[in-house]
This record gives sequence, structure tokens and C-alpha cells, in this order.
Amino acid sequence: MKIVFVYEHGAAKSVIAATEFQRMAKHRNLNFEIVSRGTVPDAEIAPGVRVGLRADGLDAGSRNPVKVSKQDLAGATKIVSFGPNLSSLLPQGAKSLDWSSTPSPSKDYRVARDHIRQQ
Repeated sequence: MKIVFVYEHGAAKSVIAATEFQRMAKHRNLNFEIVSRGTVPDAEIAPGVRVGLRADGLDAGSRNPVKVSKQDLAGATKIVSFGPNLSSLLPQGAKSLDWSSTPSPSKDYRVARDHIRQQ
């Protein structure tokens, strides 16, 4: 199963979601391919997100944001958008979940993280 999280810059919300989901899947012994992408990716993951994840005992690793492609979305079980319109990239008949109401992690990492966890 494949889950794709997409945010405009691919440097904050999608990274938090992917990292949190990986933690939950591992805890439940579930096998998922979890992908974090951006429509217009930043050069690196937001420093505040790295710090927040580290404080939660998680690590985003050395990865950097990657531009979302049609191939990323192909075969995905779930596609989650934090706002970007993905209609031109979605496989025929696929839909994305809308998590655009997620608060900004740059304003308050914990509030954003908690919102994502509740989803």
C-alpha cells in the first residue's frame, strides 16, 4: 500500500504527516510505502520541522523535498493534499483527501502535528 502526502513546498506539513504515519505504521506492524512530496518544493525541510520531529523522537533523515509527479501518485492507496490542486496529476478516477485546514507548522509545530495526528 502506498500513501502520498503533498504540500506546496514539501518541506513541512507533508514531511510531518509522512514521518508520523511511518511511526504509526511501524508501531502497528503495517507495511506501507509512505511518500512526502511538494508541488513547488523548497531546497530543504524546514528547520523548525526537523527540530520538532527530533523533539518527538522522530527523524526526517537527510532527505530533501521532492517535486510530486504522476508516477508518485500512480497506484497510491491514499493521496493527501494539504492544499495544492493535484487534478492534473491524479490517475484517472483517483481522488485526494483535503487536509488544507492543517495549521501552519511554522507558527506552532505542536498544533500542526496534533492536527495531523487526529486526521
